[in-house]
Amino acid sequence: MENKLPLFLVRKNNIPFTYTLEFGSGELYEKVSNYHIVLQERSESIDELIRNMEGKIKEVQDDQERKKLINLKRDIFNLRPRLVNSVDKCEEVLARYRLLDDAKAVKAVYVHSRKLKEELEEIYEHTRLKERSHLHDTFVREDSLMNALKFIQSTIMEKARSYFNTPIEKHGVKQRKLDNTLLKVLTRATHKTSPFSTLTKVGVGEFTDEIEDAPLLREGEQYTITNINVAFLLRAFEKVLLRPSVITKMKFRFNETLTILEDRFYWTTLADQPQKRKKIFRTADTLMKIKYNQLLGSLYETLKYEEPFTYEKLEHVFLQVGLDKTKALQYTISLIKNDFIQPTRALREQSNETIPNFLSHLEELEVIEEDEVIKSVYQNLTEIQLQLDKFDRLSVKDSFISYQKIVRLFREISVHLELPELDEKLLIYQDFLTMEKRYEKQSDWQEVDQSLQTFQHLSVIFDAVLRLQYILGKFVVNKYGNKKVSFQDNEQEDVIEVILNAILENAGHLWGSQFSETELTDDVEEIKQLDAAKNKFIQFLKEKATTRDREDIVITTEYVQELLQPLSHMLSGYVQSNSFFVQANPDGKVVLNDMYGGYLAYFLRFFYNMKDVLENPKLEKYISETIHSRNVVDIYKSYGFNANVRPAITRNSVNVPNSRIADSEHFDRIISWEDLEIQYNENSKKVDVFAKGEQVNILFLGSLMTRLIPSISAMLHALSANGVLFRDIGSILMDDFLLNMKDDFIVQHFPRIMLNDNLVLSRRCWVVSTKIFTEYSDVELDAFIHFHRFLEEQKIPTRLFLQSLKGQASEEENAEKLEGVFDKPQYIDFTSPLLWNLFKKEIENTPYFLLTEIFPDFEGSEKKYVDEYLMEFTSKGVK
Repeated sequence: MENKLPLFLVRKNNIPFTYTLEFGSGELYEKVSNYHIVLQERSESIDELIRNMEGKIKEVQDDQERKKLINLKRDIFNLRPRLVNSVDKCEEVLARYRLLDDAKAVKAVYVHSRKLKEELEEIYEHTRLKERSHLHDTFVREDSLMNALKFIQSTIMEKARSYFNTPIEKHGVKQRKLDNTLLKVLTRATHKTSPFSTLTKVGVGEFTDEIEDAPLLREGEQYTITNINVAFLLRAFEKVLLRPSVITKMKFRFNETLTILEDRFYWTTLADQPQKRKKIFRTADTLMKIKYNQLLGSLYETLKYEEPFTYEKLEHVFLQVGLDKTKALQYTISLIKNDFIQPTRALREQSNETIPNFLSHLEELEVIEEDEVIKSVYQNLTEIQLQLDKFDRLSVKDSFISYQKIVRLFREISVHLELPELDEKLLIYQDFLTMEKRYEKQSDWQEVDQSLQTFQHLSVIFDAVLRLQYILGKFVVNKYGNKKVSFQDNEQEDVIEVILNAILENAGHLWGSQFSETELTDDVEEIKQLDAAKNKFIQFLKEKATTRDREDIVITTEYVQELLQPLSHMLSGYVQSNSFFVQANPDGKVVLNDMYGGYLAYFLRFFYNMKDVLENPKLEKYISETIHSRNVVDIYKSYGFNANVRPAITRNSVNVPNSRIADSEHFDRIISWEDLEIQYNENSKKVDVFAKGEQVNILFLGSLMTRLIPSISAMLHALSANGVLFRDIGSILMDDFLLNMKDDFIVQHFPRIMLNDNLVLSRRCWVVSTKIFTEYSDVELDAFIHFHRFLEEQKIPTRLFLQSLKGQASEEENAEKLEGVFDKPQYIDFTSPLLWNLFKKEIENTPYFLLTEIFPDFEGSEKKYVDEYLMEFTSKGVK
């Protein structure tokens, strides 16, 4: 089975990339190239003259003449400006020793080089001023660029006001400091690397051969959808539920993982890490324990069969064991904070109506008028919602005023509820959508589709999730045999904990060795076969990469089929669903930018916000054939991450531990984790999951980064998911080089890698050591000229994407720095003074940096905007 999603998403930059092409100067580049030629001529003529002079000096008998020639030689060797006059003064002695013609030639080429350098300095400064004017005018012209600035940092708009209200020629150091920030915003806004959703609009398209003469683009409105970061609202709501006025009016239940073992209570909870992971809420698994005592024992034994129970019942138990009303309330707050008991109220975080839902809870509890803090929170949230309702229709100036008001209102909420200090640039979450619709002829994509599906099959040899499934299969059969084992009613042990520990023991190794050769020592035969195929492919790549003068490495479908043939019998039923980010080059080649998990994981948020898309019959058919047919069950949570907000497309959902309350409105059935069972499958050698006797495949359909969801959710997801490649396969060669990097390395070239003649899997790139700059002058233009010589010698283009080695953590979650991770790509044109300065800033404090070819490249084409297609394939059986 091979199933292609008939719809695709189009991510299109809202700012024309032609703005970026205005940076850089062909005249400056030509002058630098000519200057290099003249410098080479100067060097050769000087070397020849010095050799001749040294020979003649030995013949000179007169001390004064010898001294004149020695001093002249030094002036020439050291390129002292006085050499021009020195040659003139020494004409007589130079003529006597037949050195005059050569000396005049040196003087002439030196004078010419000085003149060229002066012209270069003039052109360089003129180009810099021209580029600064272009940068300024572009932001003035493009409202959306200026609009995006307010999301960067709190002070940016004040700095921008000074920048744009002062004529360029009168800018001082203070204004010029903003150049790099504005440059980064503009260059990223014009390429697919834009970090702001407001600068990249998302639309939908359809693959079809049903329309022959119809237009391939149907116009439609453009709009933004703005919301508050759900994680911030969840934190605020959690604090509200701890207010005494609220607690007394709520119902509660015991933590569903609560167990008693050897005179202790044990339970698990999801801790929040607002300083470390600001955009997600309660995802850190934590084991809690407390010694059994009379108070907790009485509470548990009295109320465990009465869930949910009111506060009155809680208080009654506490009063019976001797607490007064004040201490009963304090103790209740402590139990809620530690998740021993849980409020039964929760926000519907899967909806874009989270604030109205928040307000409705406060209204239902009837606490607004009796609690001043709650009243203030209610009023502020109401005003924030009013601002959001009109936000997407405001002008740049008015939206900034509204944004400032929203920030101020939420900051007041944070103070009232004692929330962590507000990181305001994360407060607003905005999507830019277009209702225009594109049509692509499916017949035109047939060959590219085949290459993408071939690559999808090839990815199985790197699949860490599949290896983990085989490890768990062996673990389960060794521990439990072939019988079904329940997560909840197993008297011997906590099955979830046992499975999680098995994952933790192996996950690090599996991901760490994804792109490297592996010793064939694994005791799981299926993994050994996968590793053998992976090793063979890596050796193939290395061998191809070492071939002299080879620009491209080409992988063929026939090679992939031959490589995978030994695996086909064991993977005949393996289901792979992946989404692919691709861009088309004018020459017909398509480049693969990213590969994510499938089953609409990336699409769903946009489909949710686009009108009528979910009713598309072709989409409904795809969902039926790929999702419903496998009985996929969604872990329908967002964990506070707005990108995980999505519609319900499965018939059922699973309520995982510590998920509080499941949103049951959109599902036929909510499956409790307590009803789940696992069983070893003799045919697939993996673990099957069952819910009340029916086999299910549990997936977290909204997840782009499974490391950002709790371990139990990630574990259930891993049992049915397939792997993804977060890096391109060129990383195999780069990782191997960096692992064995020599101390004296300066530059290493890596070839482009292609599948067949139509799919680029990895762009051409160069890793460059920053040691080359130790020899460079501190003078800006001299360093600029020197680096150009390096580019010419290495045959490196002047327009590239730069990535420095900063160890940037993914998803901006302030997680631990990741060793060896490159920052996001930054467009650079090495013929641009402004981008040259940005380049030098970006490579500070990094041992080496990565330069990658611009591909696709639309310079010189009629195209104005960079776009990217997002396609999805679901395949069964590796071929």
